[in-house]
Amino acid sequence: TGYGGSANMLRTISALTNAGAAAITIEDQVFPKKCTIAVGDKIRIIDREAATQRVNAAIGARNLYDAKWSRSKSESLTNGPGVWIVARTDCRLAFGFQETIERCLRFENMGADVVYAENLQSLDEYQKLR
Repeated sequence: TGYGGSANMLRTISALTNAGAAAITIEDQVFPKKCTIAVGDKIRIIDREAATQRVNAAIGARNLYDAKWSRSKSESLTNGPGVWIVARTDCRLAFGFQETIERCLRFENMGADVVYAENLQSLDEYQKLR
């Protein structure tokens, strides 16, 4: 979910990259994480600012890791980032569709490689989010 918060993100990114992971998912749930389908609108979600900080910490840690191991800009452009950052929001049932859009836009603008919204309620919502 948050991998221990911002303080542990660099260590987590480094360990996952060294292990060969392709991506890491950062979510906006309160620990311990629950299945959104099972708990519905009782899902516990952190506020937008805290969610943004989590994703930003992951992107920053990935970029620091790449710089530490001297991945050149051209190598990153050719091969992509060392590990992809998947920014996921589970806020749809707790805070509504508009908040889901706001979080996804923030994550995208920050530079997350993949943005994902869980538990959308209709085909129309999927099309609008797209």
